[in-house]
Amino acid sequence: MPGMPRAAIRAGVVAAALTGLCGCAATTAGEWRSYGHDPGARRFSPLTQITPRNVASLTRAWSFDTGGTAMQATPLVIDGVMYVPAGNNVFALVPETAQVLWKYADTEMSRRGLTYWPGDKTAGPRLYTGAGDGELIAIDAKTGKLAADFGSAGRIDLKPGLSV
Repeated sequence: MPGMPRAAIRAGVVAAALTGLCGCAATTAGEWRSYGHDPGARRFSPLTQITPRNVASLTRAWSFDTGGTAMQATPLVIDGVMYVPAGNNVFALVPETAQVLWKYADTEMSRRGLTYWPGDKTAGPRLYTGAGDGELIAIDAKTGKLAADFGSAGRIDLKPGLSV
């Protein structure tokens, strides 16, 4: 693409790849597989348990202290697991109880959320997020460990070849 900076091209390719990877088109009731709920980011849930008639009687089921401060995050709910990005951590929780299934900690985690990929014949489901200064990491959605077969031990540096 003549005249377009290499950084913009690379960012566009990464964004397009992650959008295609999210596996969010086949959302089932009760799941929140991507930021904004669906590929159009409508932020609408088709669930019907909460109505104008019963909303006033709702009570807190549980709370969870992520240990983070000054953060906003959109959890994902996929296959009965809630994935919560929080500061330098990602938690996998049982949605009904907040029981921690696993915790992934990184010293330089992005605060921009998670993307889910359901896996294929050779790799299991993964969560992708930014880390460090221009890195993309892949976390195994079942174990909370970096996906060793992604990039270099679960990380890809997106900066090589860019002049910033």
